[in-house]
Amino acid sequence: MVEFNLTLQDLLLNQHCMNQDFRYLRKLLSNFAYNYFPSNTCIVDNYDNYVNSTEIIKQNEIINDIFDSELFNFFVIDFTNKVKTDLGLELIDVTFHSSDRCLSFDINFFENDELHKLCINISLLVPYYFTYCLKTKIEINSKRWLSLPVRDSYLENKIYRDILDYIDNYISSELCFFKFNETLLNENILHISLGSKKLNDVTYYEAFFKEDSYL
Repeated sequence: MVEFNLTLQDLLLNQHCMNQDFRYLRKLLSNFAYNYFPSNTCIVDNYDNYVNSTEIIKQNEIINDIFDSELFNFFVIDFTNKVKTDLGLELIDVTFHSSDRCLSFDINFFENDELHKLCINISLLVPYYFTYCLKTKIEINSKRWLSLPVRDSYLENKIYRDILDYIDNYISSELCFFKFNETLLNENILHISLGSKKLNDVTYYEAFFKEDSYL
């Protein structure tokens, strides 16, 4: 989809650090973030300089090029068809093209008064993806939310593990992407700003994926 300035050695070291030492991985991801977000420029306090920075312009160009590419459309269609054919499930594209920095897909299961949502996010800025499950209380007939979604580890590890494993294997094999490290999801990146977040308040997940993940 997009060329990343990573050598094979970088990727192998990255994978090793995911299982061993986070210092290199944290440094690598921070450097990526500084390529796509202006350092020490707050969007809340200095909006014009922020949106006209070379970093934000580059970020927008990369994302727009991906959305406009035939390869992107082919991947979405192929991914959707594979999940339908192999699992008999509907994969819903819920990507917000105007704000997300990732492809976002959902698979929904309605279980009595609960909505179980399998969420798949594939970054457009770095070679990473993440999958997780959200649980929401709903009104049975109308399917109206009665609570905000919350992440549910039991659903991830017990109920939908086979489906998530299939998704993980497909993305890692088709795109050669890594699953984003759980430990770094909600760790903040220094010196960058995003959306309504001031400097130092943006997490790795928000920077490389999206803001409303309920993680």
